[in-house]
Amino acid sequence: MGILKNVFGSDDRESVLSQLLDDLTNLEVNTVVKDGMLASPGRKRYYDIVKDIFDKYRIKFERIILKYPKLDLKKDSIHYLDKTDKWQKMNPVKEENWGPKEGARSFENLYARLLTLEKVFQDNKHIHISDREYTVFRRMASFCKYIKTLEDEIVPGSKTEEDKGDKIHIYKASMTDKSFFYKPEPDVRLKLKRMRDLGTESIVMQTRVGIDGDVITRIEKDFAENSGSNGVKKEDVLSAKELIVQLHEQHIDISLKYWKSMVFLVKDFIQSVVSSGTSNKAS
Repeated sequence: MGILKNVFGSDDRESVLSQLLDDLTNLEVNTVVKDGMLASPGRKRYYDIVKDIFDKYRIKFERIILKYPKLDLKKDSIHYLDKTDKWQKMNPVKEENWGPKEGARSFENLYARLLTLEKVFQDNKHIHISDREYTVFRRMASFCKYIKTLEDEIVPGSKTEEDKGDKIHIYKASMTDKSFFYKPEPDVRLKLKRMRDLGTESIVMQTRVGIDGDVITRIEKDFAENSGSNGVKKEDVLSAKELIVQLHEQHIDISLKYWKSMVFLVKDFIQSVVSSGTSNKAS
């Protein structure tokens, strides 16, 4: 990578290329069934992307609790029915991060609520949620933790990178008050866009292809086993599943072709860089 660093002139660009090479060793194709979709690509500011993710996660968290009669979201914490059908309060895992009583405003607040809900599940085995919703729940908690690990700081209310003011970590920044200027690193941008695309829906089919030839396809259990319910005819369900499987296969084919072209493109580029570096040394 020393040659690449000399060509790009910075550690950041070398890091981006290293990340690209690492990403090219695996291809992942996900098929997601969404409740609703926009005709346009949506808002493009990175603040808007982060806020979209936060809003979806906050609403999903509240809906999970509302859906189950043994759970209740109070202003101070999460309350639950114990085995004797008596309401109990679960002390927040991180009470200092619980935030405003009217609701989560930051990823820090949301993560404290998610950790508290997880503690409810751990301590009360009689309280269950569906595997599908638990998977989404874990995705939300994992992303909040990811935001916490970033070193990104923002200035609340800022509109450009030059705006001055007191900085705050994006993990602690309010997502419900003023907007702010945010320009994450390239690898973070990819992560944000991917998480916004996934939203709070379940991945029903996933195929991973490794550069060593390994191919793994996973199908969500509920999607595979559900044959029709809630007034939906079995034939209609099977027809919809068949269409989804066909689309997934088509997407794999398109992705493989694109992936192959990218691998060869990067390979040719690296070869030219190495050849140039070797020539320079020889001269």
